[in-house]
Amino acid sequence: MATPTQIDAVKSYFRSLDKNDDGFISKEELGKVFGGWPQENFAALWAAIDENDDGSISYDEFADWTLSGNSEGKIAFRISGAGVDEINGVYVVWNPTNFGIKLGPGAFCYGKHDATARVFRWKRKHWVIMLNSGGCGREENWLYKVESSENAPPLADWVTMHGSGPAPTICFLATKPVETRDYWVYVPSNVSTNSECLVAVHGSPPARDFATCTNTAKQFLEYFIELSEELGWIIISPKFNNPDFCADPGGGYDGYRALWGRHVGADEYIHSALDHIASEHNVSVDQFHLYGHSAGAQFANRYAVVHPHRLLSVVLSAPGRFAFPDPHSNWPYGQRGYHMNRLINVEPPYTLEKTFDLDPNGWISASRLRIQLVVGSLDTEPQPKRDSHPEHSTRIELAELWIAAMRELDSRATQITMEIIPGVKHDSRRLVPSVYSYLRNL
Repeated sequence: MATPTQIDAVKSYFRSLDKNDDGFISKEELGKVFGGWPQENFAALWAAIDENDDGSISYDEFADWTLSGNSEGKIAFRISGAGVDEINGVYVVWNPTNFGIKLGPGAFCYGKHDATARVFRWKRKHWVIMLNSGGCGREENWLYKVESSENAPPLADWVTMHGSGPAPTICFLATKPVETRDYWVYVPSNVSTNSECLVAVHGSPPARDFATCTNTAKQFLEYFIELSEELGWIIISPKFNNPDFCADPGGGYDGYRALWGRHVGADEYIHSALDHIASEHNVSVDQFHLYGHSAGAQFANRYAVVHPHRLLSVVLSAPGRFAFPDPHSNWPYGQRGYHMNRLINVEPPYTLEKTFDLDPNGWISASRLRIQLVVGSLDTEPQPKRDSHPEHSTRIELAELWIAAMRELDSRATQITMEIIPGVKHDSRRLVPSVYSYLRNL
């Protein structure tokens, strides 16, 4: 049975939609709130509420749909801080500490006990409607779309909320990311044998995560869960930890950035993860998409010139150093190979002996790949001097130099592009929307 709080919320919400106060909600009135939706989504909402299909919504229809349930769903649930609610077998986990619940421009509900909502199904999709936001200081009520598999996984553990524009805010019910010893992986609910893979490579982790990079790798995986569900891609985020891959820039600006590691090269580490995913999910990983931020973008840049045949596309997010097509500069800043024998100052320390023998044709092949560079306009800190890297150059200047060098190398280097994001510093999260836009339009 509905609580008084829920009934009051529904009455208040109905009155706010019934603009002419005639006791009914018309499509025009509902459209004033949700008219910005895609037509199909608005039609889904209308069809679910207008049970008798008479072209208007009465209070009884609205209350019945909202509170007493219909063939699509059941009664509203209450949010009482972070935790899990189960509605008709759908698990929705609210994590207000990290995400909050967006109720409208400038308003966030951090798990207030008197916020109410309900879930219904239409065309195998799940929808959530926030009915009131009392305790959040606002009366605005927005509708949320939640994507889910047909049978929601019992361990789904969070919902991504994002966007700051007017309603609606779109979010996705996520299956739980899986952690292995070497990487995090997210497999979308609509995975198939045709699914492609995106490898997301993290930047230098904070000191507290040096030992395992578990949290940093998971963060970068979570950036792309929405894209995974949208495109059906499998997301892999490798854990390039400090003991094995020199993740700490204080230990030298190479390590996994230059494709080497203690026991296995960073590129081989990726290949092993991809092979495991291919075997487990029956997908092809002969080619894949590659994204990296900062140190991860250095890895992606160097991987592209060594293994161009493996890549469908590359996104380089704010790299500070590149492998230039310069035969006079040593790897990892140019094409010249060399023999390395040095003590790697990590814990525990070890001696790495490795010969780097580069094929200049790799740069030519890489120049023909689809490569997007994305850098914030405020990412202007001068980078350390390196071979082929002019002193005091910013990330923007270095990116422009590398693109020019690649285009000079091969006139067919027409798919290397760059986007400078206004008002953004060296911030992976704020650069991600541009990455989404690029990958969606491949």
